[in-house]
Order: sequence, then C-alpha cells, then structure tokens
Amino acid sequence: MKYIDSLNILLWDIETLPHLGAHWGMWKQNISGGQIFQQSEMLCLSYKWLNSTKVHSINPMTQKGFTKDPYAFSGYIAEKFLPVIEEADFTVAHNGDKFDYAKLKAYTVMNGLPPFRARKVDTLKMAKATGMFPKGNRLDNLAEVLGVPFNKSPMGMGDWMDIALRRPNMLPKMAKMCDYCDQDVRVLEAVFLKLWPHCEAILPNVHTLTGGRKDIPGCDRCGSENIVKNGTYIKNVLVYQRYKCNDCGAQPIGRKALKLEV
Repeated sequence: MKYIDSLNILLWDIETLPHLGAHWGMWKQNISGGQIFQQSEMLCLSYKWLNSTKVHSINPMTQKGFTKDPYAFSGYIAEKFLPVIEEADFTVAHNGDKFDYAKLKAYTVMNGLPPFRARKVDTLKMAKATGMFPKGNRLDNLAEVLGVPFNKSPMGMGDWMDIALRRPNMLPKMAKMCDYCDQDVRVLEAVFLKLWPHCEAILPNVHTLTGGRKDIPGCDRCGSENIVKNGTYIKNVLVYQRYKCNDCGAQPIGRKALKLEV
C-alpha cells in the first residue's frame, strides 16, 4: 500500500498507574474523590510510525534526575509527546477515544500545556464495525484470531502495585511495564493493518490525504487509483457507484450519487 505508506500515521499506547485510596468495603463500592489520596498518572507512553521498525518510549526513567517517584511525570510525558502527535496525519490507538486520547487531553489541560487536536482512529471501534470476532475485541484477543504473532510478558496487579507503592523492585518493574507498552504498539500496528481494508466505519480518506485528484476515483483505504467498478451501493434513497481496489482489496464507494434514468 504505497500511498498509505507516504502518510505520517502514528500508533501509540499509554500505561497508567492506579488510583491509591482508602475504603472499607470490597464489593459494589462507590469511591468518592475525597477517598483518593493519590490520583492515577501516566507511567509511560510508547509510539511508532507506521512501517518504521523503531518504537519510541517516553517514561520517567528517560529524564535526567529521575526522583524515583513514578506518580510525578504525566506532565513530562504529555509535553514530550505533543510535538510528535502534531506531526501525524492521523493517529491510531486501541480504545484510544475513551482512554489514551482522553487521558492525554486531561493531563495536557491539568499541566497547563497548549491545546492540540489530532485525527483519531480507534482500532476497538474498527473491530466492532468490521465483524463479531470470536474472542472479543481486546487487542491481544484480536491479535490471536487474526494470526498476529506477539510475545508479551504478562502483567499482573502485583506489578502495578510494586511500582505504585515504590517497593525495592520498582525500577525493574517499570522497565518491564515500558517493554509491555512497546510490545502493545507493535501488536497494534499489525492489527490495524489487518482490519483497515475490511472496516466499514467512517475512517480517514487516504486518497484525499495523499493528494488524490477529485476528478479521479480512488481507494479511500490505501489511496490507490487502481480501482475498477464493482456494482452499486444503495444508501437511503440514493445509489452510488461501488468500486474494488486492485491493490488492497477494499471496496470504496463513490462520493456522488449516480444520476439514474427515469
């Protein structure tokens, strides 16, 4: 997909530390803000550009003079990442709309950083719009059923607590968490590429983003103009030309309704 390869497509993921609070019960509890004495913070952020082999990590351990307080660096992580996300034609995250992007926005505001806006693609929403996958829509489960190889060290609640409570093994566990985040981004890229041609959701139009001519139909998924007519598509009361892309196999729909003879 040479056309989509020319875009700056950013794949990213964050890992966060848990809230620390005080409460009495264990089941069906409503924890108020007053019971939280340590709010959740970003621990690390990993990102890569589509088809690049390098995964970048932003985490407290990359800052000089790290004080060994993992809860103090959300602002630092956001500040380092904002110039990166501004370079992207669009960004990709799994459950990003409800979690990663929302968290980044919150910490940007809380730390007095400048506003930003990014074109977003959420692979969780892509999966739901594509089909009913047998093991659900978690990233690891999608990778398994789509045949995407992955080798991630499992993370348990104990790993998060070792970091959150600043236990003696905190630094090795932080390094493990950062590697886990790196691996998530690699898996994310493979899942994204598997879903991209098949998803019927409204997604960024690659033909438009790569400067495709308006008078020549092109594939909205990969940007190629190597497409052929493939029947029609009816939406409400209008009929549109349907195409098939000879490069990625997607079936884009024409932008203008056909004028039918009466």
